[in-house]
Amino acid sequence: MSTLPMRSGDDLRAAGRSLATPFALAMPDGSQFEFQQPFRLLPGKRVAGMALWNGKTVFAKIFFADAAIRHGEREYAGLQALANAGLPTPAVLATFRLAGNVFVILSEFLAASPAVDGQQVQDGDFTSVVDVVRLVGRLHQAGLVQEDLHFDNFLVHAGRLLLIDGDGIRPAKDEPARQANLALLLSQLPPLPDGSLAQLLAAYGRPAAPSTLATGVAAARRQRLNHYLEKTTRDCT
Repeated sequence: MSTLPMRSGDDLRAAGRSLATPFALAMPDGSQFEFQQPFRLLPGKRVAGMALWNGKTVFAKIFFADAAIRHGEREYAGLQALANAGLPTPAVLATFRLAGNVFVILSEFLAASPAVDGQQVQDGDFTSVVDVVRLVGRLHQAGLVQEDLHFDNFLVHAGRLLLIDGDGIRPAKDEPARQANLALLLSQLPPLPDGSLAQLLAAYGRPAAPSTLATGVAAARRQRLNHYLEKTTRDCT
């Protein structure tokens, strides 16, 4: 039995940015789950990080906002959609609905690194971006999009590129929706040098007109600026 302080859903919500770790949560079978180290905290809503479960190190995402169950189930459904489509993503080990309006998703804990080296991209080396765009092509081929698509959704573990974060995974409505999704990703890059867009489209592996995509990238940049300004008032680590 863990000697860590037990936390309830009310405790997690009330802690805000001052959420103290490590802590324990009571599981439905009477056992305890230990949350060790936060990687990302959205105060009053959710926390993600390293945890111990059944003596094993895992990655845990704990939802505890008012809509915790809905958000947790949506995240899980997205991760399942990725796995069912054969796309590389960390395996989900378990999900739990806990007392006090708490939902927990436990996944493999992998020693992973960012898929894209920002400095290399700044220097004009788009090799890692090509690999990510190729995986996005597979995502779209499977009839899915990631509505909050950004490069932090991709990690590398043991030389394998992984797609993470199931919350924004949705069925692709149509081809324009896929094109807009790709444009959203590319809008986060520095201005593309001549010839690089054609290289990225070749990796994407799906029909896409360069001129149409370039227009979409410009529009996505404007939307991202507006979104960024809105998020400057949100409290998040």
